[in-house]
Amino acid sequence: MAGRNEAFRICGSVSEALSYMPCPLQYTEPNTKNDLWVFWSQHNNEFPSVFPSTADTTIYHDSIKEKIASALKNAYISDNFGCWLVQFWAPVTTKDQVFLTTCDLPFGLTKLHEGLCFYRSECLKFRIPIVTDCSENEYRLGPTERVFKHGLPKMSPDISRYSVADFPQHGSALIAGLGNYLAVPVFEPLSNERAGVLEIIGDKKGSFSQDFVQMVYEMLNKVDLRSSNIYGHPDKKGLESENLDGSFDVLEWWKDKQKHYPVLSRMARDILSVQASTVASESAFSQARLQIGDHRASMRENLEKSVLFRDWIRSERRNFGLAES
Repeated sequence: MAGRNEAFRICGSVSEALSYMPCPLQYTEPNTKNDLWVFWSQHNNEFPSVFPSTADTTIYHDSIKEKIASALKNAYISDNFGCWLVQFWAPVTTKDQVFLTTCDLPFGLTKLHEGLCFYRSECLKFRIPIVTDCSENEYRLGPTERVFKHGLPKMSPDISRYSVADFPQHGSALIAGLGNYLAVPVFEPLSNERAGVLEIIGDKKGSFSQDFVQMVYEMLNKVDLRSSNIYGHPDKKGLESENLDGSFDVLEWWKDKQKHYPVLSRMARDILSVQASTVASESAFSQARLQIGDHRASMRENLEKSVLFRDWIRSERRNFGLAES
């Protein structure tokens, strides 16, 4: 296994890739360069291996596993831009606690990359609690929990932009030399219940193209699952039908949408609630006479130079027949 200062490479065999995992896995090989290596545990044996003390009281949600495995086996994800890990996080109930885990859930690899295998094995050790309140604790649980809670995708061109405080797997991702990151919520289409989070992480830095993201959504649609579109507007129909005449209350609109846009709605509240005001037109000093006295500014000389410089620029624009700015 490569260490912190060693470069991860492509595994020479599937057995070498499986050596990173805590227990034996079933797998299918890709038929083309755009297919995935797909791995899964057949008997829910990963979770007991990692969390033996709670294995007997754990309630698994197995219905989603077959759909995710089928989606990965039929995925068409190009490896032209590097190596990718595609894994799924689902809610699991232990006693009275619900948390997200990727144990015993299928995952796919475009290539048998050591760094991605290492990151996958490290993710198995994390149980991410699902926070029900709006406290700051949710930001310490990572993007996976926030995507599941709010039902909105998250994307980063460089995983190192996260900190350990807001991404629990941050250290493992850096050791593995990973770069771009995408997490999308997965919903059951009829009940609209959140089934989990699909996480995609690669060994290169850079933004995900719209075609790549669309490919991920199509992969989910083929197995009767859906996700909110990171490049589209989740409330597009609602926006088109809004009453935009004089009775439209923009603050009320943002209040209604605060569940989908928790940060933007707070920004809108702070900015849009500021009362409009007018200011006496003392700015006319630049058109008539200077109104800068010793008691009005401490940078009198520089201000005078700035005013004169603007007049010179306007004069030159007039000489060349250009409109004054």
